[in-house]
Amino acid sequence: MYLKLRLLNQESSCPHCKKSSSELHQNRPILIRDLSIFGQVTYLKIPRRQFYCRDCQRYFTESLTFMDAGRQYTRRTSVES
Repeated sequence: MYLKLRLLNQESSCPHCKKSSSELHQNRPILIRDLSIFGQVTYLKIPRRQFYCRDCQRYFTESLTFMDAGRQYTRRTSVES
């Protein structure tokens, strides 16, 4: 099963200077593995966006809270009840 995701925010925070940037440099979708749904292997097609920061004049890739850098699968956090 493949789910195509779309990110709602139009900008991202630069990890170097912490300023917000909306200048999109490139967008390359990736496939990452997620938890199975109804016993079906599940992949998420996610846009990996790279921005340009005018303040520090560097390119950076947007970080995603649900996956660790360099990994090809999602990260789940435990839920306390």
